[in-house]
Amino acid sequence: MNATAGVIEAMSSGLWCVHPNFGGLTDTSGGMNLIYQGDNDPSKHASIFYQALEYAINNVSKSETQSYLKLCKIYADSRYSWTKIARQWEDLLVDLKNTYPTVESRKLKTPQSSDVFTYKI
Repeated sequence: MNATAGVIEAMSSGLWCVHPNFGGLTDTSGGMNLIYQGDNDPSKHASIFYQALEYAINNVSKSETQSYLKLCKIYADSRYSWTKIARQWEDLLVDLKNTYPTVESRKLKTPQSSDVFTYKI
């Protein structure tokens, strides 16, 4: 399982995700998790992660945090539901079919010499 899928699953399970702002994690989570500024230095990153995780552990049982986690679950379940994802795939396939309606239109065109970029030194 990749990190973004893991975040979606965790949010849908009502868990408080603690993660860096790397890759698509912030977008995937809608910025709703405990997101910290990651660092390329492993020691610095571990220290930052430790502080964020300690904060989460000390606050996860608070009623306002639990209410917030319910909101995060609703967000994940509504944004990434199978119904919604299936509809997006169906829309993509219909769009491709409309854009390329014939077998001929789906064939890759062989580039002509005028279509190929050449670089000379």
